[in-house]
This record gives sequence, structure tokens and C-alpha cells, in this order.
Amino acid sequence: MISEAELGLTTAEAQRRLRDVGPNRVVGHPETLLAAGVLSAYLWVVWSDGAGATANTIAFMALVLIHPFQAMNCRSTRLSWWQLPRNPWVPSSLIVLFGLQWLAIEYGPLARLLGTAPLGSTHWLALAVGVLWPVGALEIWKAWGRLNPLRLSRFTGRG
Repeated sequence: MISEAELGLTTAEAQRRLRDVGPNRVVGHPETLLAAGVLSAYLWVVWSDGAGATANTIAFMALVLIHPFQAMNCRSTRLSWWQLPRNPWVPSSLIVLFGLQWLAIEYGPLARLLGTAPLGSTHWLALAVGVLWPVGALEIWKAWGRLNPLRLSRFTGRG
């Protein structure tokens, strides 16, 4: 972590800069972004197809599939996931989760039990965008924070 002295700042000046950033002024908490991603996919389907089984299926899928991507993202508050040592469990869990989710919407008895509906190609695209844009935004935030350590330390509560 870079200290205030290394940046040429006094402690009072560093604290003033942190106060000026505000706790959620630029991006908000990671959980808020994850929820916004799920909600964006759901609302797109509601807007295009109306509320119902398809929209509920998108929300169900997004809520489950966003977690392995968040697990990759939250392993470090500074480094991007591809800069960290490989964790073989995350890709494996993503494959297993995707397979189980696919069964939940395509296997008739399970789909009836869960009330899911088959998804078309545009729905899969909305699902992918809704799951990936928040994680991408968090990765961009981390990269920006490496260039501006004071703002990152305010966002993460560390430093």
C-alpha cells in the first residue's frame, strides 16, 4: 500500500481528499452492482416479453450464475482475477452451476417443479450481459484504483 508520504501528501490533506470522494459517490458497493446486473437482465426481459415465467427464469439464472464470477473478482481488492494464482474450483463450479441451471430449465419435470421456462437466444444474451457487466465494472474500478490508490482505499475500507 502506498503511504501519504510517498504521495507527497500530509495526513490532513489525504484525509480531506478521502472525504471529498464520499463513500458511494462514484460506484457504490460491489453488492449493489451485482444486484443491478441481475435486475437489469430481469427488467430487460420484463420490458421485452412481459412479466412471467421467462423473466423469473432469467432472475433465477442470473442470481446463481453471478456468484462464481464474483468469487473470481473478490479474491483481491487490488489485482484483477487474471493476475492472481489460478483457482481450479471457480471454473469447475461455473460449469457445474451452468449445467444444473440448464437442467432446471430444459428438463421437463424439474422445469415444472421450479416453474422455469426455456430461454431463447436473446434471453441468453441478456443473461450473459446482466451477469458480466457488474463484474467488468468492478474490474475497471480496481484498475482505476491502482492508478489512484486513495480512492480505492476509500472504496474498500482498507489502506
